[in-house]
Amino acid sequence: MPHRHEFTELEHFAVDPRSVRLLDEEFCRERQVVVLGAVERDGAEPVTVGMVAPRRRSVVREVSARLGREVRAVRLNAFEVGRALDRGWGLPDPAAERTVLTLSPVAELAFHADADAPRLVDELLGLGVQIGASDVHIESYAHDVDVRFRVDGVLRQVATPLSLGNVGAVVARLKVLSDLDIAERRRAQDGRIRALWKDSRGERPIDFRLSIVPGPAGEDAVLRI
Repeated sequence: MPHRHEFTELEHFAVDPRSVRLLDEEFCRERQVVVLGAVERDGAEPVTVGMVAPRRRSVVREVSARLGREVRAVRLNAFEVGRALDRGWGLPDPAAERTVLTLSPVAELAFHADADAPRLVDELLGLGVQIGASDVHIESYAHDVDVRFRVDGVLRQVATPLSLGNVGAVVARLKVLSDLDIAERRRAQDGRIRALWKDSRGERPIDFRLSIVPGPAGEDAVLRI
């Protein structure tokens, strides 16, 4: 039974209410566990379950017995397990309610492997505003991810920290900010992100119109500033 004991982040996973409810809410909150991703009821694949203590084999076995499936345990902190349960059971999610971002000029993009999705999104959108772009395109291909900014009507590709390993989390973050369905990956979705731009000249509101489009290698995102 495979285990991962390093901390992961909730934004790396979809939270599907029907799948979360495969386990009783009281049991999940007591054991600090939550089903992650969309689970096919008739499938046989292991079910990904976020756990505060994935090393507790007794809990893993209990979850597996209740689901009737093998469990792939990933480690989340208690706060993120609670957030996922709140989403699954229809309670208000503070992260989903963060509809206004605060953006500022970007000195440099975070070119390191452990940059989290919120930081990557803030920096990409901040850079777009900073250089006067009208659009930001995030496109996934079989072997890489392209990011292009439209400036003065011309699409310009730029080097960014986005990769096949983190673009899914970035797209999920954009969906959360736009109050879109993060579990839906097979159809196009449109949303809106509101932001407040702050620099030495003061503050001004910025609107981003977001379009998510399924592609052969994953979901692509286009933001109109």
